[in-house]
Amino acid sequence: MTARRLTAVAVPVTLCALTALCPGDPVAASSPRTFAELLPEGAAAVLETDDLRALLERWSASKLRQRFEESRAASDLEKSRLYLRLAQNVGQLEEVAGFGLSLDRLTELSGRRSAIALYDVPSTSFVIVMELPHDEAERSDLLGQKGRLGQREHRGVKYLLSEGGHGKAPFAVALVGDRLVAGTDLDAFRGALVLTTRAAGLPLAAPTGPEPRAITAAPEVAALFTDAPRGSAIRLYVAQGRLTGTHYFDDYWIFGGESAAGIRAALVTLAPGDDVTVETRTYLYDDGALPDVAEDLRVDPGHADVAAAVTALPAAPPFASAAPADAERAASAVEELLPRKADAGPRSPDGAIAKALAPGKPRRTVETIEPAHPKGGFAEHHAAVAIALEAPDALDGKALEAALAATLAPRVTGAGDLAFADDTGGVRALKLPLIAEWALAWKRTGDALVVATDPAACRRLADALGAPATAKLLAREAPRLYRLDVERAGATWRRVTGTLAERDNWSDPADGELFRDSLGGLFDVVKDTRRVVALGYRRGPGRYVEEVQFRAR
Repeated sequence: MTARRLTAVAVPVTLCALTALCPGDPVAASSPRTFAELLPEGAAAVLETDDLRALLERWSASKLRQRFEESRAASDLEKSRLYLRLAQNVGQLEEVAGFGLSLDRLTELSGRRSAIALYDVPSTSFVIVMELPHDEAERSDLLGQKGRLGQREHRGVKYLLSEGGHGKAPFAVALVGDRLVAGTDLDAFRGALVLTTRAAGLPLAAPTGPEPRAITAAPEVAALFTDAPRGSAIRLYVAQGRLTGTHYFDDYWIFGGESAAGIRAALVTLAPGDDVTVETRTYLYDDGALPDVAEDLRVDPGHADVAAAVTALPAAPPFASAAPADAERAASAVEELLPRKADAGPRSPDGAIAKALAPGKPRRTVETIEPAHPKGGFAEHHAAVAIALEAPDALDGKALEAALAATLAPRVTGAGDLAFADDTGGVRALKLPLIAEWALAWKRTGDALVVATDPAACRRLADALGAPATAKLLAREAPRLYRLDVERAGATWRRVTGTLAERDNWSDPADGELFRDSLGGLFDVVKDTRRVVALGYRRGPGRYVEEVQFRAR
């Protein structure tokens, strides 16, 4: 097992091996609430864990690790640019340390409480602070590597430095009491050195410039860490303002750069479990950008009864969600129901659907996805979205039909004039002559508009809204919810991508294999997870919490 297969884990962990290079005096250091207090501000992200060694041991023994390493996704990941960049950094650390890095070696040498901060995304420059008992450093067989780094000093605190150069990043390391401080961003490293030395109660020389400020110096950031769920093994802090607008986030973030609109910072925690793993996301929003969802100050973050909350969603479909939505977001949900040409974007060019919906003042949506695969036939996509309207009487049905038809027309061929007609149960449907299983449909039910890929799906969602608990999800003061049946979703994905991969009109046959084997194979990697459920709610001014549970049953 090489470090290249575990680069994302190896980058922070390998540094603990260098503790032996710079032994210090044992000191009874104070215990900060979070190691972010020992890292200077300016980081784009901080990853913290209370026991890195235990976490690595758990990962090493897990079936999830074994399945991932054997998957096509792992092989493809190793070819990505970001992975190769991280692997290059690990190689440089191996060169400085003078030994190879395997998972077993990293686990043996890793510390306990640890935090790594990423200061520059393109260069992946970082600083790490890690607890490693002094006696373990003294017993290490790596003391002979000390000559690989030069002696330096900052404000009376000694450290070791590799200058870098010739395309290689510099690297600095120090042992302050029982805490290792190391990194490739020298300014941030020296700031962490000062903050860690002060927390350890050791003397510091007078500063020659501004004193370093910790990441938690801002009260709003400190509040995120204070409110973090109890018992979370991993905490990830993200300063969104340092990521939004960068090539790496805007172009590579899977949910799209616009998904982070209005977010200033986020703290994501993870509490692994055998039956339930809980991920809690706390977002700090700009003024006026907070999602319009119910407030709940009684919930203990990370310990909400999410499984009970999602029972309000329609039960039968493998995917269902409820969320706030204005006219633009509601229109986007509707447009996702429409066929899409390969050379066309997902949105109508003139925003016709959003303009048709706007008079009704959309406020919420409830969405369902019900894929089907009839025996002997092709996969069918059935989905529906219910849009709650503040002013339902202001919605013009004819204008809506005209907008839907105008958006759909360029995406289908040989359909002739597109027109809606009455269907059973008060549904209006637009049928295409060559696609019997797809007929864009809509219906009004109470204060809600239901739009679907076919009349049957439209009626099913309209009927589901008759349940009081489901109807409440369309109220303004409702939570954000979603539920995914992983097993059923995986089966559908494999059937659809398997059929598509067999076609001979791919510009590159490897693209078909990517969807079928690499992405599709991830369902096998996580096959112990049966359901993913989530609950989102406001928690005080500017703060939104979303709890996601990965449930084995």
